[in-house]
Amino acid sequence: MVGFQATQYPVKSMTLSPDKSLLAISSGRNEITVWSRSAEVGGSFITDSLNCSQPIRINGHLLSGAFCWQSKGRLPHPPSFIPGGDMLQVTSVAWTGAESAEIVVSYLHHGVFSWSVSPRFRSRKLIHIDKVCSISLSPDGKTLAIPNQTSTFDLYDLTSKDKLGTLTDPDAVDNSEAVSKGLRVRPGQFIHRGMFFIGASVGKVHVWCVGTGSRAQRLSLDPDRSHLPVTLLTTSNSNTTKCKEYRVAACNRGPGQVIEIWKGNVHRPAPILPFVGAVSHSSPSYLRTLIICAIACLLPALLLIPPLVVDSGA
Repeated sequence: MVGFQATQYPVKSMTLSPDKSLLAISSGRNEITVWSRSAEVGGSFITDSLNCSQPIRINGHLLSGAFCWQSKGRLPHPPSFIPGGDMLQVTSVAWTGAESAEIVVSYLHHGVFSWSVSPRFRSRKLIHIDKVCSISLSPDGKTLAIPNQTSTFDLYDLTSKDKLGTLTDPDAVDNSEAVSKGLRVRPGQFIHRGMFFIGASVGKVHVWCVGTGSRAQRLSLDPDRSHLPVTLLTTSNSNTTKCKEYRVAACNRGPGQVIEIWKGNVHRPAPILPFVGAVSHSSPSYLRTLIICAIACLLPALLLIPPLVVDSGA
């Protein structure tokens, strides 16, 4: 394994652009550096250096494995819209799904900004809201999900900058104490080409329909961990993975962290739901059960109906 030192601060997160040509690294409280990938430095030097155990620097380039990562610079600080000089703190970094290289960055007290990378860093304000602890961006880069104080998520249209609505939790309880202790920093992501959103909560994971804002399914943790917030969440690539190969993994807050996994199951009319697993409690298909029962009840009666006789001479 070969790497390079890109910053003097602890690295919090890294994210690749959709075409994997740009890398954004978030470190420390508010440092974001951008790196571009190149496969050529000095002719065949890359090929000759693949077996090197240490990273190599040549003409300002950092070599890592078969590629060269060249620094494009550090994102400047955004203009402050919050009085009182609140600390500038980066909470999330994401690339838009558009062809143009843009980074969406959320700041704890300064809202959400979009930064263009080429030809130089330029920012524009997207959402002016305080206490943005994390964000999730839709695959097309047009919709943003932000955790709220009711243990669900708010959706925003990045084109109009308007709030689209709030994802609902039918069995919501008062989680104000859990939210105040850090539940607002919870994961979520758009799945199935942005049509659904999966997000963490206390003791469970929600799957919402983005179009209606209603919950499509609840994935419950084991009863022994139903009071613990879900702090880590990941899924398979729902755009390419087959239904039965789709997986969702969630991990609760410690001590005694446990990773629980659900698998996808074919279900009509939405083949991506529900998820089934050892700790999930999926509802049976009542429609299918009723149809089977109806056929079972009517079949004996149908067998007793006398055959229809047609009088050809009539």
